[in-house]
Amino acid sequence: MGELAKLACPSCGQSDCVQKVSAIVSSAAIHSQGVTVEKSDYKDKDGKWYSSTEQVPFNGTQSTVLAEKLKPPAKPMIPGNPNARWTVTSFLLIMACFLLIIGACILTMGLMRPDLRANMISGILVIITGVILIFTYINLKNTREKNTASKTQTIQNSELPQWEKAMGRWELLYYCSRDDCIFTQDDKKGTSLDDMHELLFPK
Repeated sequence: MGELAKLACPSCGQSDCVQKVSAIVSSAAIHSQGVTVEKSDYKDKDGKWYSSTEQVPFNGTQSTVLAEKLKPPAKPMIPGNPNARWTVTSFLLIMACFLLIIGACILTMGLMRPDLRANMISGILVIITGVILIFTYINLKNTREKNTASKTQTIQNSELPQWEKAMGRWELLYYCSRDDCIFTQDDKKGTSLDDMHELLFPK
């Protein structure tokens, strides 16, 4: 309290409307949960309309418009495991295995039954297609892992340190409701809320 009493806004020179930005954001967060009733209308095959209601639970966090403007910068997200999700490359691998099995069956039947030997060329082509898909899968998988590793390194070496410095600056910010500006103890003038990003991430 004593710190706020001594700290004056550089724009108006007063301290009565000054608050710590972090305090505004934390105090404005409202956690709510409950049940809301949703109504829906539907028509049966005879053309008659009916109404039904359903209780839907909700759980969330609300904040004021000012708190949204003053909220801290989002932490850079490090990419997760590139193999953890179902992707096109996984589909390619499944298709390749399927084609290899089909091709092997065609070749086996051609070797066992003379009347089906004409189909052995088709079996070979199917196997070649499966092998091509496997190599395509390996190439795409390696490319994706390299891109993920490169992005992770960029975040850890550049974006994350910049965010940490920005959070340090954000923790030092104060807000004056009279002039609608933000500032630190060392600033000679206030900064508009629209320019907060430039203040936190100076070039």
